[in-house]
Amino acid sequence: MQHFMLTLGHEAMLNGERRFGWADVRHEIDYLEEVAVGTLVHVNCSLVKVGNSSITYLQELIISDTGVKAAVNKATSVLFDLKTRKSTPISSNMRIKTQELCGIE
Repeated sequence: MQHFMLTLGHEAMLNGERRFGWADVRHEIDYLEEVAVGTLVHVNCSLVKVGNSSITYLQELIISDTGVKAAVNKATSVLFDLKTRKSTPISSNMRIKTQELCGIE
């Protein structure tokens, strides 16, 4: 998830200090196929919605050899100020990036 958020323009640092993170507040997981131990898998991420301080996204677990979708996770994460311990609005830079990359406002 961190790589996906960085792709969307997430900036964790403020004045040289790690200030922002993501708090997962909801996960809805559908398990579709069995995945045997040792099976090579990869995860595709896509953006569903951007709120004031939250992002909803899909993660699809794909069996790499066959392309079969093994699981789907619909998740919502809230941008969290690590100093104030409260949610914080998503930056305009991140909103611009999500619109450019995903066509989502």
